[in-house]
Amino acid sequence: MRALLHYLIIVPFAYLIASMPFFILRRLSEFMYFILYYVTGYRKKVVRENLKNAFPEKTEEERHKIEKKFYLHLTDIMLETLKMLTMNLKDARKHIRVPKESVDLIKKFNDNHISTIFALGHYGCWEWGNFGYHAAIDYEINGIYHPLSDPYFEKLMYHMRTRFGSIPVKMKDTLKYMLQHKDRVANSAFIADQSPSPHGAHWTIFLNQETAFFTGIDKIARKMNRPVLFVSIDKIKRNQYEMNFQVLVENPKETKPGQITEAYVRALEKRIREKPGYWLWSHRRWKHKRPENEKLYNAEMIS
Repeated sequence: MRALLHYLIIVPFAYLIASMPFFILRRLSEFMYFILYYVTGYRKKVVRENLKNAFPEKTEEERHKIEKKFYLHLTDIMLETLKMLTMNLKDARKHIRVPKESVDLIKKFNDNHISTIFALGHYGCWEWGNFGYHAAIDYEINGIYHPLSDPYFEKLMYHMRTRFGSIPVKMKDTLKYMLQHKDRVANSAFIADQSPSPHGAHWTIFLNQETAFFTGIDKIARKMNRPVLFVSIDKIKRNQYEMNFQVLVENPKETKPGQITEAYVRALEKRIREKPGYWLWSHRRWKHKRPENEKLYNAEMIS
């Protein structure tokens, strides 16, 4: 009952915020940034530890600048996510650009009846990737996701993510769904930098630290032989993004276990190092340590 009451109170407020023009949302974001950063210090200890471990070569002043940029970006994407309640495709085309080269790359596969896998990270405004895709590309997209524990807010997020025709698929049902619809052209999008169980994960060095990654994309891509594309949603300026696609692996069946995951990790790490303020540093990404029986990925493992 309490969750329902929260939902009934918060949803109208969310629509009120979503109806505001972007120039007002930017001022609201700056106010939220002040509260989160200077008043509550939301997860500041986590952010500072993550930045220090990821960039030991940077000075404290340099990391401090990244930290502040991240917090303003965080409040921006909070409001940008709510804005999805009222945005249309015309709005999407104004605020998230997909270069012609990227559109042509997707069409090259899909027009030849080849479905692909998209590998994203918590970088830029990842939730807007759905809108940007539909504003530029006609083919079906399946968003692979973990359901929220709160059923009411799960319903709200489901509504936002399906407004333009996307088909969400629960992570546990991904392979089954792909096999059932293998004759239909569709691109499946995974946010692949979440923290998995330390056992049976792909362990590698990421941002100077031993890090576990899910192995799902690697296994599914090789089984279905679907090309894997890295997707970066790059922030050009506030409320303006560019979504770029690049091929990581075109013929997954020719790869060995771990190669696809490793290609994704290196592409994501490169993007983060180029513009570090736009990744989700408040996430407790390194909460697990590598068990002694889990090997660290290296080139010798695929030779």
